[in-house]
Amino acid sequence: MRVSVGILAGGKSVRMGQDKFDLNFYGHTFIEELIDRFKDFEVIVSSNTADYSPIKTVKDTYVDAGPLSGILEILKNSTNEYVFVTSCDMINVKSDLVDFAASIASFSDEAVIFETDERCYPTCGIFSKKIIPVIEEMLQIGDYRVMNLVKKIDAKFVNLKYTIFEDEFVNINYPEDLKQNATPLICICGKKNSGKTTFIKKLIGELKNRNKTCSVIKHDGHDFELDFKDTDTFLYKEYGACQTLIFNDKYFKLDGRSKNIYELIQLLDDVDLIIIEGMKDSDFIKYECTLTDDLVCSDVNKYAIISDRKFSGYDNFDINNPSEFADYIIRKFKI
Repeated sequence: MRVSVGILAGGKSVRMGQDKFDLNFYGHTFIEELIDRFKDFEVIVSSNTADYSPIKTVKDTYVDAGPLSGILEILKNSTNEYVFVTSCDMINVKSDLVDFAASIASFSDEAVIFETDERCYPTCGIFSKKIIPVIEEMLQIGDYRVMNLVKKIDAKFVNLKYTIFEDEFVNINYPEDLKQNATPLICICGKKNSGKTTFIKKLIGELKNRNKTCSVIKHDGHDFELDFKDTDTFLYKEYGACQTLIFNDKYFKLDGRSKNIYELIQLLDDVDLIIIEGMKDSDFIKYECTLTDDLVCSDVNKYAIISDRKFSGYDNFDINNPSEFADYIIRKFKI
């Protein structure tokens, strides 16, 4: 089933105290992150206050009618019969959930709605254009509850318990919910011997001189040994332990199965900036280091080149002047 993706970005955000679509997600705004995440689909944004051209942006015909009005306009403007709808504060929802929803939906379904044991999520799921008349009738009589819509139509409810998607259903409603996502994150990447490690070391020093804190994650594109041969923890793993953890009053080291990058970020202390060395093909904000004329990193969210030469079509930073780059990062990400 071919689907579009609709993003509801028109909420009043009373509990958050500011517009959620403009909140920070590792250096992007929420809405920028979601638009980029769903770039392989037709994306339609429901917003009464902003225009995200060239992304199709629609405004409510029924003002102050809540998300139901946004769903209506998204469905009306979709080129596909079915639309996966999500709100902009469900920042953990990813494209694989859209694919999953499309795979279990049938053309007889008017909606596919997700739920967990705790609650139902009526503003995150697939909706059919067939329900447009039902929504219009509800709006005309002043019934704005999306849950009431779900009760009126032929909806398939799917419980996500024990699936890989259950943890994606977290709304960001309060400032304290935002804590981890609010830390700016950048990748400094490049091919081997591009000068990235040396530049990162100098950048850390420049940030420290400005009383800014940072943590560094190194992505290794190859296999590596976390433990040393013949140590106790090495032998425990050799004899079959799933994980080993060694610690003292100051430090710990955990040897275990690799986690996705978002889970690893959660392990870090609160800092002003997170730097990843590597991940040249990721969708994170990237700055590519190079000492040659060759560029190897994906252009997706590549903000600039760090080099000893200039590259047309990009912003450029001098690889020998980390002080300038530190000042730029502080200004750019307001740290």
